[in-house]
Amino acid sequence: MSARDRTGIVIVGGGIAGQGVVEAIRDRDPDVPLTLVCGEPRLPYDRVRLSELLISGEDPDGLALRPAEWFADHGVRVLTGRRVARLAL
Repeated sequence: MSARDRTGIVIVGGGIAGQGVVEAIRDRDPDVPLTLVCGEPRLPYDRVRLSELLISGEDPDGLALRPAEWFADHGVRVLTGRRVARLAL
């Protein structure tokens, strides 16, 4: 069965946990279609360090958990600035 014939997985939440789920799934199955839905307008970032960043005035891009290329290289579709209101099975 090809990846196109398989049902994909949608991960809701672009925080550290969502990123961890994406990586764990990708480690187990490099071909399953994955979509990560992030409510914020940016890729997953380290929210734990957010206060530290705001105090120091550092560049917020320094908190990114993975660069955009990582998602493309691992076949992960990322939807930023979106919220999930309902899932239909």
